[in-house]
Amino acid sequence: MSVKCGVVGCGVIANEAYLPAIKKYGRLVAVCDIVEKKAERAAKLWDAEEYYTNYEEMLEKSDVEAVFILTDMGDHARQVAMAANAGKHVLVQKPLATNMDDLRSAVNAVKKSGVKALVEPCVQMFPEYVKAKEVLKDIGAIFWFKAGLGRGPPIWGAETFFTKRAGGPLFDLGVYEISALTFLLGPAERVSGLARISIPEVDIVPEDWFIEHLSKFDSYRSVWPLLGRAPRTQKVKVEAEDNTLTLIEMKSGCLGVVIANFVTPDGLRSDVGMLPDIEIYGSDGGVLIGSGAMLLPIRLLKCVNGLKLVGMPLAGVAGATMRLQLNIS
Repeated sequence: MSVKCGVVGCGVIANEAYLPAIKKYGRLVAVCDIVEKKAERAAKLWDAEEYYTNYEEMLEKSDVEAVFILTDMGDHARQVAMAANAGKHVLVQKPLATNMDDLRSAVNAVKKSGVKALVEPCVQMFPEYVKAKEVLKDIGAIFWFKAGLGRGPPIWGAETFFTKRAGGPLFDLGVYEISALTFLLGPAERVSGLARISIPEVDIVPEDWFIEHLSKFDSYRSVWPLLGRAPRTQKVKVEAEDNTLTLIEMKSGCLGVVIANFVTPDGLRSDVGMLPDIEIYGSDGGVLIGSGAMLLPIRLLKCVNGLKLVGMPLAGVAGATMRLQLNIS
């Protein structure tokens, strides 16, 4: 029996990834967006049974069992708590919250209600990271790591990416790195960092253009080509730091650096749809997880007699396909 799903936030990510997957694997009962045209067109495009412009109303009136929260980053925690209090299971796009008070409120609501909740990114479920965790035991005592995920300024989403409330690339991109690293290496003990605004103003695709062209998104493959060709006529002031560097000491004692930014020219490093480059080094070797649009190769480097490096590629795993599985008892 298909899970009855509701989606709040009918923007690019919803139409690019989640709505096509829900249509294929679940039952799309309702969609919601504060912009009525976006909600209406997404409902028509992906065959939702109904649409709303008020999230609270959707929770009260619709028959959804699970809610996908795909809104601006600053709204996530409040909307998770609302869904949990309404007895709905939750999948929320990263991050869960942009401050600790909101995070605690959302977590407490989920625990109190007893619903199931999943916070993206769920890298601990990806085969490439499970495999990497398995082979870490072969590199001896782990001493240091580095992780990087950089791209150019997003070409849409004034409220989504650039406001202070949204949080910038640390919350949008850095979560992939930090989620992966804490899964692989355990929790952090101390954190410090540097951040600044390096590009104070950007040109993006206007929201009106996106709404007008939403009906042309016949599949997730059509979203990025359309956006890439769209006119970037809206100037946006960048309020959130777009260039960040985070130093982390893990409880295990290893040290590392995490880089996340919107100031790296697209194509030079990781881009939309890619996962971070991660390098972890120990007394006897290292594990490298390299990003790629379609393949995430993992390599185990072992020291031989303290001098020679022997590279052993491990099975690459396709990383660009969205995996959706809902098991609700």
